[in-house]
Amino acid sequence: MNTRTIQIAVLCLVMLVSTAFAGNYQSVAVYAKQSKDFSEYEIAAATIASLMGRKANIMKVKSDDGDIFYVKYKRSDNTYWANKCKFDGSRVIWGSREGRWRTHPADDRITYKVSGNKLTISTNTGIEMTFTKSDFK
Repeated sequence: MNTRTIQIAVLCLVMLVSTAFAGNYQSVAVYAKQSKDFSEYEIAAATIASLMGRKANIMKVKSDDGDIFYVKYKRSDNTYWANKCKFDGSRVIWGSREGRWRTHPADDRITYKVSGNKLTISTNTGIEMTFTKSDFK
């Protein structure tokens, strides 16, 4: 490969990564202020926070159509990670932004439950995290 080809390939890669993280992502704190109930935005953020071992308040969420919620966050090593969530009743189905939906029988089955002012995310493999509205601020 010549230098020009490498430069074009790098530029295309940068554009692809930028596109994946572009858009109207909002801090999940915006949604926490809108209602006393937990929104699907907050549930999606809590799901990814639980699975990735992160704090819910670093999550940024957007939805283009109200069916799929895109969640991204920045890790302490300054890398960005993006995932997606959708809902089937009290079940949350997730995947990496460009990856497959985690629906295989061997994948974790994730559910959520709202009880009073608490949101609990649980998996069939024993992960369980509980959130309050203040966790999103």
